[in-house]
Amino acid sequence: MKIKFLPTILATTALLLSCDDNHPQPVKQPVILPLRMEQDDYQRELLFDDENQLSKVKTLSFMPGEVVLESTTEYYYGPEGQVQKVLTDTGFRLEYTYEAGRIVRTDQYINDVFTQYHTFSYDEKDRVHEFITWQDVPELG
Repeated sequence: MKIKFLPTILATTALLLSCDDNHPQPVKQPVILPLRMEQDDYQRELLFDDENQLSKVKTLSFMPGEVVLESTTEYYYGPEGQVQKVLTDTGFRLEYTYEAGRIVRTDQYINDVFTQYHTFSYDEKDRVHEFITWQDVPELG
């Protein structure tokens, strides 16, 4: 008789262990497909990487005289999943500095030349309290 119940007991034990909070089951992230937005004179496509993070934005602007302006913006992430750098094909680059998980500074470059930086401070509720832009304006010294 004991042998008949052994498979049932083993199956029940395995089921209970698989539901235990100490042994969480991996959750598969949904795959985010490219998202495309279109208007008569404008198109934007958002592309995502294998981690479902925004990796690239492709933009087309249709101007009078059949002129089409194209641009691409790429996003680079650090090991903790935070945006570290944003780079465009037009030479614009932003680099981010974090403290305690919050952006405290962004450095801006145009064609690899440092042009300005922005600093951010936060209040006790983690809201941006102050935003300051510092620019390098050579003609003003």
